[in-house]
Amino acid sequence: MAETVTISVERLKKLEKYEAKVNAHKETSIKELRNYDKANPDKPALRSKRYKEAHRESYNARRRELYRLKKAAAKGVTTPGCVTTVVTDAPN
Repeated sequence: MAETVTISVERLKKLEKYEAKVNAHKETSIKELRNYDKANPDKPALRSKRYKEAHRESYNARRRELYRLKKAAAKGVTTPGCVTTVVTDAPN
């Protein structure tokens, strides 16, 4: 449930101005990165590889969980909090 907070109109205007400034900065940063990637096509793959290596544990945990769910679905076993859906090509 969201709480209601009362602020002055002046403060709201300042916050909106700051939000617009941050959004504009984000947009220009993304455009600059895309231009850099176009000029250096090998850089995005290296950046992705570095990120993956830095977060290897979370990647592996996600892969293990997906594999566990796949095995459970193949056996027809449902686990708490898991919804299994069976899709067939046969007409009804």
